[in-house]
Amino acid sequence: MKTLLLITFIIIINSQKLLAQEILHTPDTVRLKRNANQTIVTDRAPQAVYAEVFGRSIDFSLNYDRRFSNRLDGWGFSAGLGGASSNEINNNNTYFSIPVSINYLAGKNGKYLEVGAGVSYFNATIDDNQDFYSGGSSIIGTLTIGYRNQPIHGGFMFRAGFNPIIFRNQFVPYYPYVSFGYNF
Repeated sequence: MKTLLLITFIIIINSQKLLAQEILHTPDTVRLKRNANQTIVTDRAPQAVYAEVFGRSIDFSLNYDRRFSNRLDGWGFSAGLGGASSNEINNNNTYFSIPVSINYLAGKNGKYLEVGAGVSYFNATIDDNQDFYSGGSSIIGTLTIGYRNQPIHGGFMFRAGFNPIIFRNQFVPYYPYVSFGYNF
């Protein structure tokens, strides 16, 4: 009986070691290969999710980004949801936004120059509790120029740069953004 328990214990311990080794040696999130032109491509279109402060949604947004091809660089798009709210003593202002853009990544080894253009839809409500209430929606144009650090095997990503804003007759050239997220 003791021998059976000892053998069972040894099997359990060894199976745990095998499981731990299997977890530690899992394949990369993004599988890379070279195509006929010696360009590094992935097994699927690279994707990312990230939170952006300032930028195309003015205050805060959550975004999804995807390349159009299996290349790590090149053309892609991003779309998100953003918004903000302020509840101060004399006013209650809220808005939500939907930023959508086309972008291009130039670079290699996970370090890219990002350029792009898009639009952001805004719907806002302004209430100052003093007989003034307004609301409405609008679309603004946005441009993107910045740096993107996006590991080629997937993982934590970082973006920073400027989103010039075009709204009616106004142009704001230096509107910054910072993003943190995960690419896969």
